[in-house]
Amino acid sequence: MRELSEYLSPEDILFNVQASSKRDLFLQVGKHMERVHGVSGQSVAAALQRRELAGSTSLGHGVAIPHARVKEAEQVRIVY
Repeated sequence: MRELSEYLSPEDILFNVQASSKRDLFLQVGKHMERVHGVSGQSVAAALQRRELAGSTSLGHGVAIPHARVKEAEQVRIVY
């Protein structure tokens, strides 16, 4: 089994992210993925939105783990 750290790179740890909504957060994650990994930002944001509509990724108490499959992504990526 692979370690979580194998999917998280230092450039994917984002600080001072301020989002006014889930949609805004998904757009920001998409922009990051496009800038750093060359994956379509719109595809990432749309995939995250579709996944959230299918069922909430919230764990409660203000914690959520948004995730989605993005066809254009060559490997699993974690953005924190």
